[in-house]
Amino acid sequence: MSSPGERDDLTTLEGIRRTFARRFDASRVGYHALGEAVLQAYWSNAAERGRPASAMTFRNFLQGKTALRDPTALELYFVELGATEEEMRTIRGTLQRELARRVAAPRQRAAFSALGDRAIEAMPYSRAVAECEVVTQFEESIAAPVAFVTPTDYMLGAGAPSTPDPDPEKWGVVPYLRALLRYLDDMERELVESLARIPKRDVAKRQMAVAADLREALSAYAAWLLHWPTYAELFFSRRRYVLHGSVPEEQRQLAIALAKRCSRFLHAPLSRFALEVIFEGNDPERRLASS
Repeated sequence: MSSPGERDDLTTLEGIRRTFARRFDASRVGYHALGEAVLQAYWSNAAERGRPASAMTFRNFLQGKTALRDPTALELYFVELGATEEEMRTIRGTLQRELARRVAAPRQRAAFSALGDRAIEAMPYSRAVAECEVVTQFEESIAAPVAFVTPTDYMLGAGAPSTPDPDPEKWGVVPYLRALLRYLDDMERELVESLARIPKRDVAKRQMAVAADLREALSAYAAWLLHWPTYAELFFSRRRYVLHGSVPEEQRQLAIALAKRCSRFLHAPLSRFALEVIFEGNDPERRLASS
C-alpha cells in the first residue's frame, strides 16, 4: 500500500500506474505468480468481470509501454493487488475516460485539419460552410465514445448488484425500465378512469377524449425520455457499449418482460383510439379482423 503521507491518486492514468507499481513491489509477488492468481480468480467467477490480459501486458501497462485498449482486461490485477470497490469505480471511470479521449483524438485531428487555408481554398464552397462541416465532424467524433462495462453494470447499474443506486444517472437498463413502467402504469390508470366516467352513449365526447389521451400518452413518453436522457442513451443513441461477458439469463428475461409491459401500456391508448374512433365502438367483426 502507499507509504504514510502519500495519497493514492486514481483519477489520472499516471496516478494509477504509480499506485499499483508501489502495491506490486510491496506484494513481493512476481508477475507470473500474479497472473496465475488473476486467472484463478477469473475462472472462479468468469461472468462477473472481463477476461484478464496477460501478466506481461499488465507489466507493460504499469511501465507505460503499451497502449490502453481494453480497461476491463486489467481490472482483476487491480483487485488482486488490493483495490477496494470504491477504488475500482474510480479506476474504471479514469480508464474509460482516457480510452474515450484516445479514441476521439485521431478523428478530432482529422476534423480540424480541414480548417487549413489550402484545404479550404480547394473546396468548392465557402469557408463558413466548411467550418460548419468541420464542427459537425468534430461533434460526431466525440459523441460516440466507447464504454466498456460488465453485463451486470449495464443491466443493473454501476456498483448496484442488488439494489439500484440512489442516483438515477448511474442506473442500468432494468432500473430504468422499472421506473418507466411505474410512470406508464400511473398514467394509464388515470386515462382509463377518466374515459370510464364518460357515458358510452356520448360518442363524440369519448372520441375526443381518446384522441386527447393518445396525444397525451405519446407526449408524456417523449417528455420522460428528455427528463432521463441516460435511458434514451442506453437504448437509442450512437454511444457504443462493449459488454464483456454474456448477460445473465435472469437479468435478460427480466428486461424483456419489463419492456413488453411498457410497450403494452404505450399501445393501450392507441387501441382505445382505434376502437372508439375508427370502429366507433360497435363493430366487433372489424375489431377482430384488425390487429
